[in-house]
Amino acid sequence: MSPHTRSATRAQEASASQLGSGVKKEESEDESIHSQTLRGGRALLAKRKDDKRALSRLQKKLNKARVAKVNGKRKRNNLRDRLRHMTERLKEVDDNLRSLSEIVEAAKEVCDKAKGVIEDELNDVIIYRSDDSECVGSDDDLSERDE
Repeated sequence: MSPHTRSATRAQEASASQLGSGVKKEESEDESIHSQTLRGGRALLAKRKDDKRALSRLQKKLNKARVAKVNGKRKRNNLRDRLRHMTERLKEVDDNLRSLSEIVEAAKEVCDKAKGVIEDELNDVIIYRSDDSECVGSDDDLSERDE
């Protein structure tokens, strides 16, 4: 081999080695980009999983809130119904008390009349002597004797 050929061969080998290292550099860059992409993809997947979990938790809370709202409406409706029922019963009790008051007033009037009649009758009752408690007669009899 001539010296000229040797230097040409060396130049080719040098350029080939540079190309090879360039290819290796490109491969390593591609691998690093690929690994970064994988890491970024994994990070995105992990973030997506976390977001799904957070969304699931929020949906559970929302469902619980909806159930609580429905139960609250039911309770309020039940309380309204019970209040309405109790109000009706209290009105009935009030009406009954008014009726009873009227009955008591009527009974009082009857009692007052009866008391008046009884007092009038007692004035005409038999009179007893205070010393031996013998019956002397009625007031009418005594008033006739006094005359």
